[in-house]
Amino acid sequence: MSLYGVAKRLVGWLPKTPLVLAQNAVSEAVETIYNQIDWSFQKEWAAWLAPGTLFDTGTVTVTPYSDQVIADEYVTAQFLAYTGQPLLTQLQFRNPAYSVYNIVDYDDGQTSGQGNYPYATLTLDRPWMEPTSGAGQPFMIYQVYFVAPVMDFRKFIEIRDTTNDQPMDFFSKTQAMLAVEDPQRSDFSNPRFVVPAGTDKRSGSSTLGWQLFELWPHQGNYVPYTFTYRRRGDVPSTPSDFTSMVLPRPITEKMVEWKAREILCQFQEAQKDRMTPKGNGANWMLLSQMAEKKYADLTSLAMSIDLNLDGEAMTKIYRAGFNQTDAYATMNGAINLGSYKES
Repeated sequence: MSLYGVAKRLVGWLPKTPLVLAQNAVSEAVETIYNQIDWSFQKEWAAWLAPGTLFDTGTVTVTPYSDQVIADEYVTAQFLAYTGQPLLTQLQFRNPAYSVYNIVDYDDGQTSGQGNYPYATLTLDRPWMEPTSGAGQPFMIYQVYFVAPVMDFRKFIEIRDTTNDQPMDFFSKTQAMLAVEDPQRSDFSNPRFVVPAGTDKRSGSSTLGWQLFELWPHQGNYVPYTFTYRRRGDVPSTPSDFTSMVLPRPITEKMVEWKAREILCQFQEAQKDRMTPKGNGANWMLLSQMAEKKYADLTSLAMSIDLNLDGEAMTKIYRAGFNQTDAYATMNGAINLGSYKES
C-alpha cells in the first residue's frame, strides 16, 4: 500500500470525492502528524564549516547608495583564483569598521564590454550606506550567516565546537541583543552563540527562504561546527510522491487515513447548506469525532513505540555531590540509585 492507495481508499469510503481532494487531505494529515510531537525520525545530523576570513588584502571601490563593489586588479586576481566552497555569493562583505552585507551576485569582469571590465564586481543585497566612498577602501569577506541544513528545519537539539571542546548556545541571544552587546560586530573569537538571522533572501539562491543563523562572536578561522537538529519531514505534494513515498516509522498508513478522514468530514460539514433541516444527510461532525478518536488511539500506540527510540523524552537529573554508581538499600528498606560522593 502507498499513500496513493490511502487516497483511493478515501475516495471509496466517501463517494463523489475527487481524488485530488483526497490527496490534499492525505498531505494535510501527514503534515499534522509530523507537527504533533517531536518524533525520533525527525532527528538528523549536520555540520557547518566556517571558512575563516577568505579575502582581506587589496582594496575595493564603493559608492554610497550603490550596491556595486568594484575590486582592484589584485583582488580581481584573487577572486579568479578562488574555486572552492563556499561560493562568493554565500559569503558576506564588509568594511571592517561597518555593517555586514550579503553578496548576492558576482561578475568576474573578464568579458570586454560587460560589467566593470577588466575588474571583478560584487553585487550586495542592499545599497552601500556607509561613510566611505571611492577607491582604495579596505574590506573583509568571510562567512557570517549559515543556512539551515534543510528547508523544513524546525529546531536545534544541540550544537558543539569540537575543535575547542565547547557547546554552543542557540537559545539565549537575539539580533536585538547583539545590537546592544556588539553593534559593530567587532568581536572576533571562538563563537559561543548561534543567533537566528531571518531567512535567505538572495534571488536565485538554491536555499531561498531557508532559515539563516549568525555565529557570534564572528569566526575568522577555519573551524567546523557539528550539530543535531529536528526537521519536519517530507510531505507528499506531487503524483510521484504519493506512489513512492515511504512513511517513517512508527507512522502508519492507518494513522494517516484516519486523520485524513477527520479532515474530509470537517470539509464536508463546512460545505453543507445551512438551510438543510437538521437530521437530513450525514452527521459529518459525529463522523469527524469518531475518526479523531480512532486516530488518537493509533497515535497513542505509535508514540509509546517512539518513546523508546528517542532518549530526549526522558528527563535526566544530574545531582552535584553524588556519584551515580551501584544502588544500595537505605535504613527504611528503600533502594537508592546513587551513592554518596567519596571523601
